[in-house]
Amino acid sequence: MAERLAAVEVFNGPYRLNPIRQQVAPVWQSVDIQMLPTSPTIHTVADMLADPIAKNSQFGRHTNFANLMGLAAIAVAGGGIGRTAAQRFWQRPCLRCRRAG
Repeated sequence: MAERLAAVEVFNGPYRLNPIRQQVAPVWQSVDIQMLPTSPTIHTVADMLADPIAKNSQFGRHTNFANLMGLAAIAVAGGGIGRTAAQRFWQRPCLRCRRAG
């Protein structure tokens, strides 16, 4: 994808993103945490070997926005398809990293 972007598009990216952040900010006043599928599907090893770039590009499709929107996120495996929990990084922590032991 990078080879298809002009430098001016990369430079203008944050200016296009800021209005979107402002638009969704009010939603987070009533949402503590957002649960999303980490991946839209599951691929077999054979599928991954046959077309690794296309298949890998699907992972994170629903969650790649988290960093761009200033969210903290953690992916949790389970039930075949993982789930990602996302929240505003400055709010009271729902997502906690706990030290083992």
